[in-house]
Amino acid sequence: MKKVFLIAAVLCSALIANNANAGNGTPINTGSANAITLAVFGDWPYSPALLDAAPLLIDSINSDPKVRLVMHVGDIHSGSMPCTGAGLDPLPATSKPLWNQGIFNVFEQFKDPVVYTPGDNEWTDCHKTKEGSSGYPLNELASVRSLFFANPGYTLGGRKKQVLTQAQAFDPAYPTDAQFVENVM
Repeated sequence: MKKVFLIAAVLCSALIANNANAGNGTPINTGSANAITLAVFGDWPYSPALLDAAPLLIDSINSDPKVRLVMHVGDIHSGSMPCTGAGLDPLPATSKPLWNQGIFNVFEQFKDPVVYTPGDNEWTDCHKTKEGSSGYPLNELASVRSLFFANPGYTLGGRKKQVLTQAQAFDPAYPTDAQFVENVM
């Protein structure tokens, strides 16, 4: 029994040592001098006051000469802020129909390319009472797509960058996957 345990311990130690040296894998271009600095944020802005303070964030990122790409990882409003009411007529009294346009306008003020990934607050949570009960999360997603992804394969921001989008690169066996314009790399 001790011999089996000893063999297992040696094998585990060898695997751990081998993986410890592997890190994140071998870089494609090990001699690259072109490091990239990203500005990454999400869960912002959650209120009109934070949206009003957007110039501070924009100026901070735009003035950093190292930043080359801005990424927003989702949730452009809080989980308790009403949705836009996209596609509803009449609009729910609590809806915020111009909120997304305001955020889009902010994203366009960044001098670098902006990659935006929608969060759950923008659409899936729009069936919740605290979100204004639009009841139509897919309408909200369609609204987000038509505004933020009007040019599939291109970022937002001042210097547009071409990105690979699922709208263009999808498995032919699943053609409906082309609707997922927000999935980019």
